[in-house]
Amino acid sequence: MKKESQFQHDAFEQYFLLGAIRSLSKLHSLLTETAPPGKKAFSLRTLKEWSRVNDWQQRCIIRDAEVARKVEEKSTADLVSVKAKFLRQVQSVIDTAFDAQGKPNIVCDRARDLKDLIDSALKLLGETEQEPIAITFNVQKYSPDEKVEPSEGEASNEL
Repeated sequence: MKKESQFQHDAFEQYFLLGAIRSLSKLHSLLTETAPPGKKAFSLRTLKEWSRVNDWQQRCIIRDAEVARKVEEKSTADLVSVKAKFLRQVQSVIDTAFDAQGKPNIVCDRARDLKDLIDSALKLLGETEQEPIAITFNVQKYSPDEKVEPSEGEASNEL
């Protein structure tokens, strides 16, 4: 690659910024439309020569890959942050579900609700779906003043 002039460099930058619609003819049209009054844009033939000599195609491929990598890094960091926030919220609900003796602390109309909450936490941690396992819950509606004891032979709070 030869040393680029400022004109060539600026033309390449405009070319790169065209993104998905990138072509030398579109660049030529853009430069023609935006040329200052009384100034003539570079010819399409000149742009083609600059592109060939300065390897614009390869430079675009390299830069597009770098931009995509940076976007992916930023997206991944943002996603991890959001997942961590949700996981903290889900975990705080799970942590309050049962007291130290395994008695329910929350009112849960359906055992499925707690299982769904646990599944959400596992998904946020990146756990993939696995074979279903049997989970038994003894979920009862109760008042915080009541003492809840599992019935004889009844499994309670098995996770």
